[in-house]
Amino acid sequence: MWNMMTVCLLLFNWGIFQPEIPHDVEKIDLNLSENEIAFTFLDLSQGESTLIQSNTGDNILFNTGGPEAGEELLYFLDIYGVDKLKAVIVTNETGEYIGNLNSIVKNIEVERIILPDPSFDSTLQTKEEVWNTGEITELLNGLTCEVLSKGNKESHFAMDLLLEFRGTNILYMTSAEKEVERNLMEKKELSMVNILKVGDFGNPSGTTEAFLDECDPQVAIVFHKNEQKGVSDVLERLHETWMDIYQTRQVGNISVKARDHDYQVFTITLDAYRSIS
Repeated sequence: MWNMMTVCLLLFNWGIFQPEIPHDVEKIDLNLSENEIAFTFLDLSQGESTLIQSNTGDNILFNTGGPEAGEELLYFLDIYGVDKLKAVIVTNETGEYIGNLNSIVKNIEVERIILPDPSFDSTLQTKEEVWNTGEITELLNGLTCEVLSKGNKESHFAMDLLLEFRGTNILYMTSAEKEVERNLMEKKELSMVNILKVGDFGNPSGTTEAFLDECDPQVAIVFHKNEQKGVSDVLERLHETWMDIYQTRQVGNISVKARDHDYQVFTITLDAYRSIS
């Protein structure tokens, strides 16, 4: 039986107000127990980034946000206690995803870098890897990542991934294209998806009704993008499926703690944490 608990600590909008980054917040400890993992979708003012943490202290970062959010990202990593990353995985070569890669490598020890495009021009070649469609990798103990699609040069090699940890499945969409979604539905059984990370900041060209019906997730995560048009159309489609919808611009950082066919979703902002720390 799937069990989901939501704890909303405070509704404060980092994305809208973009306050100065505070420096009086203690470290955030997600209190991960044995065989437990946490996915935290970070509320950046530009771009998207997701932090994965294990109870053994291993950390993985998906995407690095946009260049204007570089200081925010480093600060978030600091308060979540991240001083080393086993991997940085970039799912799209555009600035909103890869904007702070060099900064991350400069300030934090990184073991591996996975990029979507083998022709991407970078100065970090000794650490770079490229995943292929269909490839399955064990990122952490019990956490696997399958590359469902990669798009093409015209779509900036957007990687769409399926993350699975002890029975909890997160569909990490970067694409928002009907053709990509149709191909996924034809090639992959998606009914096991529990959590959908909506592609391309809620671009209405994707996250179609048919795709949502096929996946039938219980939770949707939507990153914020300034001046993204048509998001309301996607949100309406999500609401029609009766799933729980979390938008970073409304609730701050969104964490999913998963273990043994069970997961919890909770939100926390820096203002909220400061009030209880």
